[in-house]
Amino acid sequence: MTEKVLITAEDIDRFADLSGDHFYAHIDTTNFEGTMFEKQVAHGYLLMSRAAGLFVDSYEKNPVLLNYGIDELRFTKPVYPGAEMQVRFTCKEKVPVDKRVVNNPEDARRGDDIEKGIVKWLVEMLDGEGEVTGVGTILTMVARKDGSPETEV
Repeated sequence: MTEKVLITAEDIDRFADLSGDHFYAHIDTTNFEGTMFEKQVAHGYLLMSRAAGLFVDSYEKNPVLLNYGIDELRFTKPVYPGAEMQVRFTCKEKVPVDKRVVNNPEDARRGDDIEKGIVKWLVEMLDGEGEVTGVGTILTMVARKDGSPETEV
């Protein structure tokens, strides 16, 4: 479980500008009559981005080589400005990736010579009351531990 972070109206406004996602519910702060929202709501992708940032909150190099993608992402409950967010990460699966023989510098730059695997993480985004607001699977490419069997990453 990660630390709690606060989602602010400023976060939502900046994400709207950065992403270009100016859907009314993200930028309107006054007129929500006839909608499913009570007030301005955070972008689901803002929340997922914060979750990813909480997952790799270190400036140090570590076994995570890169973000390999996101699967099965759903936003299940609105998150409003002033809400706290916390994330629970659970390892779902480890998938080994074959190491390839490197014959040229381009292959080495792509990391083909690194022993690695894909780790699939269940990501549960929670509000301040512990209710799930979103769920998905983050895939990370990780360096295999030295000397680990081929089935371990």
